[in-house]
Amino acid sequence: MFVGGAAGSTAGGIKVIRLLVLLKGLSWRFRQVLSPRRAVIPFRIGGTALDSADVGERLEDAALIMFLWIAFIAVGVVVLLHCTPPQFTLADIILEVASAQGNAGLTTGITAPQMALAGKMALCFNMWVGRLEIIPVLILVRSFVARGR
Repeated sequence: MFVGGAAGSTAGGIKVIRLLVLLKGLSWRFRQVLSPRRAVIPFRIGGTALDSADVGERLEDAALIMFLWIAFIAVGVVVLLHCTPPQFTLADIILEVASAQGNAGLTTGITAPQMALAGKMALCFNMWVGRLEIIPVLILVRSFVARGR
């Protein structure tokens, strides 16, 4: 549920291509650091070599999405920690929020009609962010803030 479908799919979670770019980017960067300065180490995705500028941009994009994804999960976890009964563990809460943001539908029993309103709103927000993707949600929020000035 953390890693979703292919690029362009409506599955929740971080898309497989972004995770691939991050993992290959880490490997590529370590090879650059450990190789002689003048060595040319190509970065390939699907057999296509990318130039250094394009690699940097793709890695930045993937890292930003990953960071925001984890940040939104962390915010949801903090909210649920404050409004769930004490019988639920931190692992239960993390699974609940990750399931909501990944649109997987799994639950540990936290989600229920009698749940606190703050918890329901947090899970709704995580589901919304997971379904629409993080960048479009941030652009929408930015347009509302800019319109309000």
